[in-house]
Amino acid sequence: MGEEVHDPQFRHVLIPCIAGIILVMVSASLFREEYPPMVVSMVLGIFVSPILAMITKPGTIWEYSLGVTVVCLPVGGLWMLGSSYWNVALTFILWAWASAKWQSTTNPPFKVGIWHGFGMSFSIVPGAILFGIIFGS
Repeated sequence: MGEEVHDPQFRHVLIPCIAGIILVMVSASLFREEYPPMVVSMVLGIFVSPILAMITKPGTIWEYSLGVTVVCLPVGGLWMLGSSYWNVALTFILWAWASAKWQSTTNPPFKVGIWHGFGMSFSIVPGAILFGIIFGS
């Protein structure tokens, strides 16, 4: 009864995706006119990474946040260069690979942060599409 359920699909796949979708929707609704929402959502992802660390419990919070930062800064830089196929494809391929390979192993907080960073980085695209569908912009 007191066993901890190992659920990597929810903790390491769904939570970062939901966070990325929420972040891009918030950034698109608040900063759309002044700043690019995709870049803002990557910066916001760095700032909310301690909250995600408390929810997913990967271990040391600062190591996890460093892993998220290592992914979100370069991806935000790619989005600053403009919309591209590579912004979406590269993050999706790396996130899918990490989800397939890392879910059955015990990972340090830095590696989990990288995994979650790729999840957030990819999910901002469906989040932006969903924002456009809902709010018609």
